[in-house]
Amino acid sequence: MKLGVLTQPTVIGCVPEEQTSGVLVVPILSWHHQSFDTEPAITNWGGIPKIHEAMVDYTACVWPGLNMHSEEVAAHIDAMVDYTA
Repeated sequence: MKLGVLTQPTVIGCVPEEQTSGVLVVPILSWHHQSFDTEPAITNWGGIPKIHEAMVDYTACVWPGLNMHSEEVAAHIDAMVDYTA
């Protein structure tokens, strides 16, 4: 745990005396970029927001020194996965 953030797989909500099994939460190192989406755009269903309007990743996350609008963050995370494997 670093800065109060759980970074290893953890069971949350398990209470053996109440016979509840809880939920297994498994953090993963990944990051999505719009260029990964190779599916054709949905054109026959209105009201679908643009990705930057639906996901807070583009406004709530800060990666100092990395460009959020390119594949830099995804490449950085991918390199972290390769390092820890």
